[in-house]
Amino acid sequence: MQSHYPERMYIGIILNPPTIFLVLYKIISPFIDPETKRRVAFASTSGNDYNSGSGSENGHASVKKKIKKRDMGPWVDLDDYFDLNLLEYKLGGYAKWQYIHEVYWPHIVEFYKNNCN
Repeated sequence: MQSHYPERMYIGIILNPPTIFLVLYKIISPFIDPETKRRVAFASTSGNDYNSGSGSENGHASVKKKIKKRDMGPWVDLDDYFDLNLLEYKLGGYAKWQYIHEVYWPHIVEFYKNNCN
């Protein structure tokens, strides 16, 4: 069935994936089409490991020690795909602004009402 639908995604970057996601991805990844799997990448805003915490605070320390970046597939640097000066600070960039939905959404709606009729 996958051969009948073209790949439309260039790359999907999953930022700071939680432990449960990494475990599930490792289980299902052999069943994912190789072309789709090639387009899925992971990124972390922390240091060498995929998670900034040690893992002991939530009882999953042993799982986190076993699953390292190198075991999960392609881990990428965010600056290879994004200008970090424009990426929000909490997402690993340098920009100090914060998206606040209640502030920006009315402006977006108004823009499309005026320009898309």
